[in-house]
Amino acid sequence: MPIFMLVNDFCWSQCMVGTLMGSLTVLRV
Repeated sequence: MPIFMLVNDFCWSQCMVGTLMGSLTVLRV
């Protein structure tokens, strides 16, 4: 299922971005 893989990849990138932003905020504080 190409669509499922695309959606999964999108969710993965969103998760990675959120984690990066969260760790950056924690480091700043």
